[in-house]
This record gives sequence, C-alpha cells and structure tokens, in this order.
Amino acid sequence: MDDVNFNATKSWADGGASTGNGDGSQGSKDLHYELIELLFFAYSDFISDPDAILSEYGFGRAHHCVVHFVSRKLRIRVMELLDILKITKQSLGRVLKQLVDEGFIKQRTDLHDRRQRRLYPTAKGGKP
Repeated sequence: MDDVNFNATKSWADGGASTGNGDGSQGSKDLHYELIELLFFAYSDFISDPDAILSEYGFGRAHHCVVHFVSRKLRIRVMELLDILKITKQSLGRVLKQLVDEGFIKQRTDLHDRRQRRLYPTAKGGKP
C-alpha cells in the first residue's frame, strides 16, 4: 500500500493545484481540512434520504433516535432513555409527546414503581 505524500497533496477546491512548501506542514494541514470536508459531504449525503422520510411525518432525527431505542429495548424507562440519548427531560418530553400523540409509542406507568414511566413501540412505531 502506498503512503500518503503530504508534500504533494491535491485540493479538490482549487482544481487539483499542488499545495505545500516542501516540508509537508501546509500540505498536511490542507489534507486534514480536505478529509474533514469530505467526511462532512459524505455524512450529509448519507443522512439526506432518512431526513426526507422523517420530514414527511413532521419528525426530526431526535424522533428517529427515540423510536429506535424504544423498539430495541422494550419497556425502557424514560430515565434510561435520557441516559442513552444525553438530552434534557424537556427535549425528550417534546419529542415523546409528538410520538405518543401520533401513535408511534405507548407510555405506561410502571407496575412496581408508579413514579416511573415505561415506553413501548406500537405497530406503527415498529413493534417487534
């Protein structure tokens, strides 16, 4: 496998002109920026289709994350979901209310601890 030549990197932004001053410092920096930009474009392309589907329902990525984890771990508690997603109760409450109102998730009080709420996917939300 060939090594990356930091002295002769080519930039897609400037039409392939060579960058760097021969010591590799500027070329290395430019390559790092190019890689970051390429990752950004790849990520944007990767998520564009799911974002379009979610927008048809009026949902965003947070809704998708909640439905995913509720479907993966049946009877998950709201507090567990907060720990997994690392979001505030307020953010989860807004998203969860929409998902419950739209019929994607059911919310029930825990039988053993009435302070806890358990979440379940519905058939519409991808019930396993």
